[in-house]
Amino acid sequence: MVGWMDAKHPMKVTKSGVAYHPTHVQQQVKINDNNLTKGLLFGVLDIERKEVLWLELEFDGQVVHNMSLHAVKALIKRLESKIKVGELLELKAEVHQQEIANEKENADQIYDQHWALNLAEVNQLWN
Repeated sequence: MVGWMDAKHPMKVTKSGVAYHPTHVQQQVKINDNNLTKGLLFGVLDIERKEVLWLELEFDGQVVHNMSLHAVKALIKRLESKIKVGELLELKAEVHQQEIANEKENADQIYDQHWALNLAEVNQLWN
């Protein structure tokens, strides 16, 4: 299990350990994989971009020092080379000679984050 909390609510160290409030957790991921016997790298924190890149990369070992940095870099390179949903939408607009609206009120179709999380809808772009 891995996750992170909202920085607006810093954890406080007490005599019994670190205390936190569950409602301050922003993201939590739990992996249930019966085939996973060793370590799993969930993601990489990119400090400059202020984002987390999800990898889910298995490695032989239980500490990060046992992981191949070459394998991590290769996976990141492969992920970065994939087309992004936003790029796909821009390509669709160009092919159909459509104009991209900056305001929802001016748009015939709205593609927002909620839409992008629906895999079936995103896959329709390929048709």
